[in-house]
Amino acid sequence: MAILESVPGIEVTIEVAGSTADEFDDPNTTNPASEKSLTKYIECIDDAEFAVMTKIGHGFLWDEAQVLVFTIHVDGVPARAKIFGPRNVDKVQKCEGVLEHQPGKAGWGVRKFKFSPMQIVDAANRNNTHSTKSIYSKLGTLSIEIERRIILTKKNSSSIAYSGTRPASVTEKQIKGQAVSHSVSVSSKLETVNPTFFDTKPVASDDGPIAVFNFLYRSRTALKHELIIPRTPSPDPLDGMSMEELRKLARIGMSRPFKPEGGVKRERAEPSDSIDLTEEKAFLQTAKRTRREPPVDLTDD
Repeated sequence: MAILESVPGIEVTIEVAGSTADEFDDPNTTNPASEKSLTKYIECIDDAEFAVMTKIGHGFLWDEAQVLVFTIHVDGVPARAKIFGPRNVDKVQKCEGVLEHQPGKAGWGVRKFKFSPMQIVDAANRNNTHSTKSIYSKLGTLSIEIERRIILTKKNSSSIAYSGTRPASVTEKQIKGQAVSHSVSVSSKLETVNPTFFDTKPVASDDGPIAVFNFLYRSRTALKHELIIPRTPSPDPLDGMSMEELRKLARIGMSRPFKPEGGVKRERAEPSDSIDLTEEKAFLQTAKRTRREPPVDLTDD
């Protein structure tokens, strides 16, 4: 679970397909740690629904704050805000999707979050309606911002209207070489809910959110590509071979003739215009010895 030391008592996790997602640190990051933000990697699964799970423990200091507002951003777009008060302490709260007003009915519905595969293309798709760069820079990111706020009054609707649109394809240039393969979409099924909405204002002494939890969702292949998790080692070619096959392989290796390596050959001297004086001196000394007169034996006279 993701926990920030600066805000003890607040826990945030992501549930994918009904199970809590494992969280991974980035071993390659060079960015300094922040007191207010935390970033983890999680694995996403094709077309799997997911939910944001939050819990406020007794360790959190409320001070002048009446409530905490959790705003969930998916791929850089605000999607849902939820309010938690002291009565929610030690209770796990689940946010499964975005709110949508049901036409002709006095009620609201929820469309659940899910991970959808995205196509990576070589050239930009001309039919792509997402012309702004901001949508691409935040692809593959779930961000939960937490603010301390004061309740003013009830209201009839949510201040967040999530469009649910997403790019069907992106280019390598648009995602700047990141191993992003999915984006967030919502389910077609609408489940009826009865939420209560409030108008709030931030605590005057706070400068923005008190905490931000970022989850970078990637496929297992992408996590391996970015070295977030270890890559699968190449299989040993001997694995799976029977004992008889191993013996046969050993016999083949022993039957190959051994060819000793040749000795070091002297290289022939190439013709050269330079004169080696040491060789000339040796030749002259040899010639002197061959021309020397034999000694005279005076005893023969």
